[in-house]
Amino acid sequence: MPKTIIITESTENGVDKKLLSELIKCKISDSFLKSVKFISSGSGSISDVRKELRTGLREAEFINGNVKNLLIIVDADENPKNRFEELKNNLLENSNKNFNFPDELNILDKKDSEKINVGIFLFPDCENKGSFETLCLRALKHDKKEKKFKCIKSYFGCLQDNKIDINEKTEDNKSKSKFRVFMATPNPDRYVDSVIDYIDLKSDVFNGVVDFIRKVDE
Repeated sequence: MPKTIIITESTENGVDKKLLSELIKCKISDSFLKSVKFISSGSGSISDVRKELRTGLREAEFINGNVKNLLIIVDADENPKNRFEELKNNLLENSNKNFNFPDELNILDKKDSEKINVGIFLFPDCENKGSFETLCLRALKHDKKEKKFKCIKSYFGCLQDNKIDINEKTEDNKSKSKFRVFMATPNPDRYVDSVIDYIDLKSDVFNGVVDFIRKVDE
């Protein structure tokens, strides 16, 4: 079966990879997940993803034609348009492969059946600033969620009042900071598994990325 490769800003056992796997199982199917291979980005940074697109993707399965689709699913951060262009340009530098390059976000380019189809999705929704954590905050399930958010707000407010470690935060950093503080208790050593425990995988906030992944079979 032709494979689909998904590249994320995730370490081998990181949250993005784990949560996307669980979303595919929940909203698509186990059988679909079996046709997917995740490529982790080393340290889990966008710079590693860009390096992979420029110089990686050299597995024999690419050369032998076993891969049909390449999905790049990463954070938009502060400028979705710029992030899209830099990812496309990084992939263009990889001259060993033939790709169908998408002209816009959230599509899977299939114009040439002899080439590998490429699609790019930027969290949260291919339009706005933010990250995967932006969606996760909206899909949290916790019986005392609002009370916990109130405590988190007080924590950041205290740092602000005392001028401790507070810079002009980006939208991406705001989401990540808030989400990670929320998940820091009660089981900090089970961060990845705890994320799965406290995220509503059926939430509509994930429909955008799930619909994007489904384009593989359209």
